[in-house]
Order: sequence, then C-alpha cells, then structure tokens
Amino acid sequence: MRKFVPLFILLMSAYLGYNRLHEIKTFPVRQEAPVITHEEVIEEIAGSDDPDWDRFISAVIWKESKGVEDCIGDGGKAVGVLQIHPIMVREANRILAMKDASQANFYTYSDRYSREKSIEMFKVVQGYHNKRKDHRKALQIWNHGHPASYYNDIMWKFNQLGETI
Repeated sequence: MRKFVPLFILLMSAYLGYNRLHEIKTFPVRQEAPVITHEEVIEEIAGSDDPDWDRFISAVIWKESKGVEDCIGDGGKAVGVLQIHPIMVREANRILAMKDASQANFYTYSDRYSREKSIEMFKVVQGYHNKRKDHRKALQIWNHGHPASYYNDIMWKFNQLGETI
C-alpha cells in the first residue's frame, strides 16, 4: 500500500497537469462596433438644433454670399453660400474621420455648392473647435483676420433676423 499511495499521487498530479495543459480555452466573443450613421456623428459633434445658432449661420450666409448657392469668391477658391475654401472641406472630413473612419472623405469639394452640406460642414468644424458656439470665435475660425466690419455686419443681420421671428 505504501508504494501505491505515492504512485497514485504521481499519476493523479500528472493527469491533472495534463488536463490543465489541454483545456479548451474560451475567449470572449468580440462584438462588432455599432454602426454609426453620418447624421449621428454630425449630431454628436455639432450638437442638436439651436435656433440662435441657426440664425447666426443665416447671418453668416447673408454676409458671405447673400444666399446664392453657386457664388464664387476669393479668386475662385471659396464657393457656395458660406464661401467654403478647400481646406475647410478637408478639416470637416478630418473631424468626421476621428469619430468614425468610414466617415473619412465624406464631403467633396463640389458639396460646397449645396446649402445643406455647407451648413453641415460649418456645424462640424464649429462643433469641434467652438463647442460654446461663441460668435466671435466662430468668425475667427471661419474667416481669420476679418475686419471689424465683417463681425459688425453679421451681428447686425443676426439681430435683424431675430426681430422678424
């Protein structure tokens, strides 16, 4: 019996060690990232509808193009209702790509001629760089180095639009 106990212990430890080495390892199933729509990304960055902000954007549109969608300015570099330069399109795409890689290069240069897409680009850029929706900062971002009259004209129109509502 004395020889049997150590042999039994040896065999059991070998058996248990073997089973531990050959256990089937299970790993948690990797879940796919939820699909985020373009609209959800824009809403996350730009925030929900804000009547004052929309009124401000309307005032900027009035100043930049008087609302003419095919307006071309700055020697052909700026186009559309918000007079968007190519660098602003790239910036909007960069911001969207940080949230979701499938959103990279969502906007094209021709989207600057669309009022809706132009406003989206404005909201994306401002929502990222100007979360508080400060009007002065918004205009610095949009038209850096503008004269004081640019700000004054936009704020005059902003106030005038508020009176008509």
